Amino acid sequence: MPAGHPLYSLAEGKVILSEPDTEPGVVFAFGSKPGLSTAEANDLAEFLIRRHKSAAFTLGVRIRRHAALNRRHLTDREMELSSTDLEQIALVFDDMPDLVAGVPSYARLLKEVAALQAHRVTR
Repeated sequence: MPAGHPLYSLAEGKVILSEPDTEPGVVFAFGSKPGLSTAEANDLAEFLIRRHKSAAFTLGVRIRRHAALNRRHLTDREMELSSTDLEQIALVFDDMPDLVAGVPSYARLLKEVAALQAHRVTR
């Protein structure tokens, strides 16, 4: 396990993040188009799936599928998110603040999600 890879606690036990990679995984189609590597996208998908909420589970499966298709160059890298999807991502990061602090791309994604949610509320 490389240095700088924190261990995160979930209700089910301990989770270790995947090895970092530079393979483009998912780019979200909003704001400045925040993106995640394949490993980061798969880790986020796993955290969503483990929430045991229907909307989070569905989003986790979509993110995992999108990253897999993109890895094989079978889809556009940009992924659309609904307001429910944005809420689920924000909830995962709210529950795991160390995750955001330890992974810069997650911090960027959370910042973009929060800005978009704030913009939608003020409309």
